[in-house]
Amino acid sequence: MLSRVCRSSSSSSSAARLISTRSIHRRVTQKGTSRKRLPSSPVHCSGSLGKFEGESLKLRSGFHYIESLDNAIELFDDMVRCRPFPSAIDFNKLMGVIVRMNRPDIVISLYQMMEMRRIPFDIYTMNIMLKCFCSCHKLPFALSTFGKITKLGLQH
Repeated sequence: MLSRVCRSSSSSSSAARLISTRSIHRRVTQKGTSRKRLPSSPVHCSGSLGKFEGESLKLRSGFHYIESLDNAIELFDDMVRCRPFPSAIDFNKLMGVIVRMNRPDIVISLYQMMEMRRIPFDIYTMNIMLKCFCSCHKLPFALSTFGKITKLGLQH
């Protein structure tokens, strides 16, 4: 029987308790987290679930105010069309704004477009992708992204 060791959160007790993988699996399926989410519906992160109020974004091309998801996607399209491409930092800033809108599914799609167009990325882009895959409950993709980080040797 497979098992996992979890450390106790109390400071007085340093003994580890043993939790069977089967009981963890049972708890997950009882809570209903195994259902699939549609990509068009917003995926809420465990952070704040408040309404997005808008955010000012300073890129090398100038200042931009992002009010909605449509503004963010329009800015992404403009960034992809301009030559030479903006830096990975600018794309990371934009993806960070979209993540704060609680739309990690959109960030995953935008990253796929970046890869198809061979737009450069860095370790911060990969970190954003890890967060998005985990928020969308796509752990195999998160592990694949982690493998890509180690394979490419990306470092801070």
